[in-house]
Amino acid sequence: MKGTAEKAPLLGQQSAGKKFNSIKPSQMLRRLIARLPTSVLCLALGICGLGITWQTAAEYLIAAQFIKDTADVFSLISFNIGVSILLLYSMKLILFPSLVLEDMLSTQGNAELPCLDMAMMMIAWWLRIHGYHSLGR
Repeated sequence: MKGTAEKAPLLGQQSAGKKFNSIKPSQMLRRLIARLPTSVLCLALGICGLGITWQTAAEYLIAAQFIKDTADVFSLISFNIGVSILLLYSMKLILFPSLVLEDMLSTQGNAELPCLDMAMMMIAWWLRIHGYHSLGR
């Protein structure tokens, strides 16, 4: 019976190629941002918290200097990833406020939205520790 089964194209190969060729990169970015779930805020909060943990460990760690420097690098990388995720969701707030309102009205989105504020507080704390609060003066 192996010969009688039909073979479906892999992931709609023929139609998918045409679909992606006609979409502009800016439209793809807008679609990506529109589909961004609220749960990425929790991810950003966790990543920023991890960066602060590495930063604190670098201050109090009794180890060789290169280990402290590695902890600082991990802190900086996690900070940049967390800020990038928050910037993507901030773009969704600006470009698609009706979708964000739908997220706020759902129970899951309502539970995850406070992570935005907490992640922003962690970023503000990280910036204050590193002296970036005085850049505007």
